[in-house]
Amino acid sequence: MAHNYIVTAQKPTAVTACVTGNFTSTTDLNLIVAKSSRLEIYLVTPEGLRPIKEVGINGKIAVMKLFRP
Repeated sequence: MAHNYIVTAQKPTAVTACVTGNFTSTTDLNLIVAKSSRLEIYLVTPEGLRPIKEVGINGKIAVMKLFRP
C-alpha cells in the first residue's frame, strides 16, 4: 500500500482576496488578507500596517466577504 504525504515548504505569497473592517474591535480598522490557505490580520495605523495574527486554514479560501449582522 502506498502512502503519499504532500506539504508545502513555503507559506502562500499570492493574495487571493482582501477586506477591510472592524474585526478585532469596534474601534480598530483591520485589513484581512487571504492567501490561498492562510488568513493574515493587520491593524491599520497612521504609521502603516501592524500584523496582528496569521491563521492557517485546512483548505483553500475561494471567496471572502465582510459581513455585519
